[in-house]
Amino acid sequence: MNSLQKLVFSRIPDETQWNNSRVLGPNALSELREIKHGPGRSLMVIGSATVVQALARERMIDEFRFFVFPTFIGAGKPLFTPGSTPGSLKLLRTKSFTTGVARADYQVVRP
Repeated sequence: MNSLQKLVFSRIPDETQWNNSRVLGPNALSELREIKHGPGRSLMVIGSATVVQALARERMIDEFRFFVFPTFIGAGKPLFTPGSTPGSLKLLRTKSFTTGVARADYQVVRP
């Protein structure tokens, strides 16, 4: 993970000390759109429903990898809000782990 390039979304302009990382500016979606259409590998969002919602509203997500942990928390922030639902999804693959965690990968189906 330390060797991978990391793009940081933050409401507070800040520098990051983590190797190969940079904070995206106030036009983060525009910057990310340019990066996504440039050369290189796939981009991945880890741990931010707010960022996923913003990217989904802009139709910038091609695939979802959902991890389901067998824990009940009773409440939490929804992954999708009105206007950020991706539409139809096509199941690509599933995997279960000995810990009880399940992974389901979906492709976003564009009309």
